[in-house]
Amino acid sequence: MIELLVVIAIIAVLIALLLPAVQQAREAARRSACKNNLKQMALALHNYESTHGVLPPGYLHKFDPAGSGANHMGFGWGLMVLPQLEQASLYNRFDFNRPGFSAANLPAREFSLPVFLCPSDPYSQAHYVVRDDASSPVEQYAGGSYAANWGPSTASSNLDDTPTESQGVFYRNSNSRFRDISDGLSNTLAIGERTNGPIRTLMGQSFGHT
Repeated sequence: MIELLVVIAIIAVLIALLLPAVQQAREAARRSACKNNLKQMALALHNYESTHGVLPPGYLHKFDPAGSGANHMGFGWGLMVLPQLEQASLYNRFDFNRPGFSAANLPAREFSLPVFLCPSDPYSQAHYVVRDDASSPVEQYAGGSYAANWGPSTASSNLDDTPTESQGVFYRNSNSRFRDISDGLSNTLAIGERTNGPIRTLMGQSFGHT
């Protein structure tokens, strides 16, 4: 009996020693997958620019014909590069004559792609379709762990309403070209990681991403 208890204790110690190493190896694999996603999207942006002579817009905006001021489009850069990510079939499922959040675009909008999800993001591991109950009407869409850079912003400058003041590459109805990036491509942030899920608010201030 004593020998059995000693063996069990030794096994428990070995497991305790190995578990952190296993977790580190798992996280390293997740980081590698996340970096590979960013690489694929960077290549997609280059291929898009090579095909169209311009980078995709941060997001497309068109005022509601009824004059309500609502965005009648809302399609973002991630959708635009789907053909360059070998997802042309999903791209073709969207109806660009209707707003992005219309019921007609719901099935395509909720179709989740691993390339847009960072495995290291706990929210991405549990939620592939995001539901934003804070919006009216309630919005549902495929999650994403990456955001395009629209440039610096200040409390007195809302780049969503003043896109021409943007110093970034991607913003509302942007049409940036590589030659427009005067600082050089290697010195300019195009896409970065973000926390997946609905935009959160803190003390009345919204912290969102394009």
